[in-house]
Amino acid sequence: MLKMSQQHYIKFLREVEGCSVKEIAARVSVHWRTAKKYAGKCLGNFGCKTEHFLLAKHISLKH
Repeated sequence: MLKMSQQHYIKFLREVEGCSVKEIAARVSVHWRTAKKYAGKCLGNFGCKTEHFLLAKHISLKH
């Protein structure tokens, strides 16, 4: 299981940046099946692209 910040980052990469599963897997250093699983998963309150954009700013400060 990935940390919530990683899960949200995967979701952001897929929905906002439009990355492929292969590219997401490489960026986050996870298996492509894991990237695919979390890229299509609903993560509760973070279903809106605007919220993902704001979350990405928060995540980018951590990395």
